[in-house]
Amino acid sequence: MTAPSPIDPRLLELLADRALEGLSSDEARELDSHLSDAGVDDDLSLDLAAAAAALAFVEPVTEELPAHLRAKLLKSAQQAARQPSAQATTAPSSQPRPQRQAATPAQQPDQQPTLQFGQRPQGFRVVPWLAAAAGIALAVIAWWPQAAAPIDPAQRMAALESRADSLELAWQDWDNPEIPGVKGEVVWCESQQEGYMRFVGLKPNDPAREQYQLWIIDKRGMQKRVSGGVFNVPTSGEVVVPIDPGVQVKDAAAFAVTIEEPGGTPVSDMDRRVVIAAKG
Repeated sequence: MTAPSPIDPRLLELLADRALEGLSSDEARELDSHLSDAGVDDDLSLDLAAAAAALAFVEPVTEELPAHLRAKLLKSAQQAARQPSAQATTAPSSQPRPQRQAATPAQQPDQQPTLQFGQRPQGFRVVPWLAAAAGIALAVIAWWPQAAAPIDPAQRMAALESRADSLELAWQDWDNPEIPGVKGEVVWCESQQEGYMRFVGLKPNDPAREQYQLWIIDKRGMQKRVSGGVFNVPTSGEVVVPIDPGVQVKDAAAFAVTIEEPGGTPVSDMDRRVVIAAKG
């Protein structure tokens, strides 16, 4: 499989210039060169949109779009939206605009000719600025830095609590715990394989020395308990932590937290116990 080509910012810039204000002869030759390097045939049609969109989507972008280019692309897209009748080309045509012909009796407006699949209607022409603007708009969307909205664990936990199929259990001290008096609860939705833990009074840890680890006891029993992931507590007070099981949980019956070495362990001796939440 061929490796994706890197994005060419100069090609996008030239497409924006042509869509917005036209190009000089030197810029037109430069654009032809960039299109040739990208393996795109420029016929002043939808290939412009395909070129811009393809170059924007070929690989993940790890750097921010240059400010001047971003402004130019946005201006192009905005102007295209405001001026749907505008038209910019590299070399404006000197030919007079053809007059619309009246429909003949053999071809009335309600009797349009039948088109075969892939056939263009007579007189159909793709407007070059519109094709370029469409591709440029796609490029802006693809390149514009968009960070996914972070999930709020507390809100997500509250949403799971409202589900009828969710299990909610309160934390209890676990056999002379290393940190006594920790309160809170665990909410687990087995149908979603998703859950969260709320702690009040769990001491902050030093991740370089130790981490907390959750254990889930399901139908496989205590000897085959499932790790629910390791986690840190950065500050004192209330904290909500997502559950991250390594395998699918089946009929969860209990949840327990221990203190382990950094990175956790696949098999714990369960000596450093903290809390447990179990079905009655």
